[in-house]
Amino acid sequence: MSGSKRVGGWLRPVGAGLALGAAWGALARVYMRLVSTNPEFSWSGTLGILGVAAVFGGTLGFVHAARLRGGRAWWRLAVLPGLVLFAGPGALLFPAVLLGGFAWGTRAWWPARVLAAAAVLVLPVVVWETTPALDRIGLSVTVSVVGLWVLSVPLAAAGATWFRRWPTRVAEPAPLEPAIA
Repeated sequence: MSGSKRVGGWLRPVGAGLALGAAWGALARVYMRLVSTNPEFSWSGTLGILGVAAVFGGTLGFVHAARLRGGRAWWRLAVLPGLVLFAGPGALLFPAVLLGGFAWGTRAWWPARVLAAAAVLVLPVVVWETTPALDRIGLSVTVSVVGLWVLSVPLAAAGATWFRRWPTRVAEPAPLEPAIA
């Protein structure tokens, strides 16, 4: 196998993850603009969100490539730096990655998967209902709740990458030694 094919096996998923993460970050920034009561944003904040989202996507692409190439399951830990995305206000979306990824990416007992998916779908409604009325002035329930659902679906798919079963590794047979005559 040539060196370029080996590198390409890692670059494509990581590059796709970076691009998809950045696209998700842009979508998240648009959502923030729609639900903000004070819609002034800085370029540094916007680029920070895009960068951290791209890192999260890139690390998930790396985990996906490691799984496909027969790497060890501990490569899943490569996603840890990207979890910075869910610090602060982003914590609201972490259940979409964790529970949605579990529901989408495992073959666990189906009632557990249904409950996990339901929790992801109910969370935006709970957030809307628990937000004080003064903070909701000028906001549409449709934009707020549906926007969180739209942001949650790609995160659940991303989380599924982390939860998918890794192929079992088969030990390679020892090379045969030539018989001495």
